[in-house]
Amino acid sequence: MSHMICLVCRGKADCTHYGVESCRACSSFFRRRVIECREIPQRCDGKCDITTSRRGSCAKCRFQKCLDVGMRISSVYSNLGKYGCLRLSENLFLTNPTTLLEQIQTAYQDLNSRRIMAFNIEGNSSRRFFNYQEMNQVLNTDFKIVMTSLLKFFEAITNPLDTEQKILLKRNFLLKFFLLDSGFLTKGNYELNLPNKNYMTFENINYFYSHENFGIAENAVRIMKSYWHRMGLSLVTDFGKAQIDLQEFLYLTALLYWDYGIQGQSQENLNTCKIMRSRVMKELSEYEMKKESQKDSSLRVGEVLLLLNTVQRALYLIEESRDISIVYNIYGLHYSMYDIMSV
Repeated sequence: MSHMICLVCRGKADCTHYGVESCRACSSFFRRRVIECREIPQRCDGKCDITTSRRGSCAKCRFQKCLDVGMRISSVYSNLGKYGCLRLSENLFLTNPTTLLEQIQTAYQDLNSRRIMAFNIEGNSSRRFFNYQEMNQVLNTDFKIVMTSLLKFFEAITNPLDTEQKILLKRNFLLKFFLLDSGFLTKGNYELNLPNKNYMTFENINYFYSHENFGIAENAVRIMKSYWHRMGLSLVTDFGKAQIDLQEFLYLTALLYWDYGIQGQSQENLNTCKIMRSRVMKELSEYEMKKESQKDSSLRVGEVLLLLNTVQRALYLIEESRDISIVYNIYGLHYSMYDIMSV
């Protein structure tokens, strides 16, 4: 191991710490600063050269160097979970240099990169209608991608929970995130979007229930048409009116994950989610204050948060349609949406 070089101070590294070859001193420094969760004061021009002889001279630049070479904050939280719970506070995340929004945005970019590879998405590829078969195939794949990227990120930075509570948050999140993601992509168009860029219009339900060998499932069209129209009208109207940007979408994503009042949620889980939601709300409010400098930003915050109700209404319709589909033996046409509620 003597040939390894610490990527932070260029001294002798003993092994890989938090995803990067580094020395014990730099890895301990990084871990300590993450756990402290305090903003590091700026006492320089941000250009300090971090070496073995000067690594203790500027904590700000040293911590930034740790991040620049690839040390992962999430790995610190993950390792802490093996030895005991990290005590949560409202200042869990470092506001500088890494905000909660920036961390979520990185995770979302990772999700989209995985989607591009999984669905062979090209920048100039044309969109087309999808039917129920394609929806089930795409959602089954995408739910797995979300679980290994975005969901994994949320779990890593959340106070360690037992497996049952993690499953509860996952089950509550996945379908809601699909609805939020699709609503964000519609931009007011009367359609439902899949992660592979294809779509269905709520006016063309017949095509959605068509099969190349068996034709149109007339019974499904008759029973499910009203559910699709009501869901579409709600998503299209509310998201079209709000016209949220990417940052607002990401804050809503975080609020969907750190939900509370879920049946079976433990007190520890509930407290954790309340603390995290408080942090999200603080950043969202600050973001809107900067963006809406000449307006009442609280009105915009309220408009954005109302979309959580929109997603919940759409979810209620899906839950109701699931019960009806069992009665009329058409559950299998939408199994990807229904099964994910009980993963």
